[in-house]
Amino acid sequence: MRDQLLQRPRLEIPRTFPDYIAEGLALTGVVAGLTLLAVVWTALPGEIPRHFGFSGEPTAWSGRWSAVFPIVLATGLYVGLTIIARYPHIFNFPYEITATNAAIQYRLARSMIIWLKAVCVWMLVLIVWSQARVATGAAEGVDPLMIFGFLIGIHVVLGIFLVQGFRYRDGNPSAD
Repeated sequence: MRDQLLQRPRLEIPRTFPDYIAEGLALTGVVAGLTLLAVVWTALPGEIPRHFGFSGEPTAWSGRWSAVFPIVLATGLYVGLTIIARYPHIFNFPYEITATNAAIQYRLARSMIIWLKAVCVWMLVLIVWSQARVATGAAEGVDPLMIFGFLIGIHVVLGIFLVQGFRYRDGNPSAD
């Protein structure tokens, strides 16, 4: 396995316009999360919901510092996935990476990471927003469709890029 990684070509893959859009969405999510936390911090009571059940109602409560965790996680995901996306040659692919298919596979894999980053960052920001709304009495729970929507979003992103990757596993996008 290690030998295969060493034999993979290392290429500079230019970003696509959709990549820039997803990067912008992810960065906007981090900034929005930090801003949201700063704005609602003084309005948060001593205890806020930290877990919501399938019905969307809170099932566990803890100190208001628990609202910091999702934003720290979103920021960490943003930084970590931004770094990882720079090295697509080390990713695990379900087929062999060759000189013929490396460029398209690396581009697709990097794009997938960027779009997953955007979806996950916004999911964490909306979790904090929901925590604040419930804690301040503006809502009684989280809309369960919000969480299911994000789960569906993650799977749609994965599905799109995995299907495309499989389609272009031979590295010939013009054959379709």
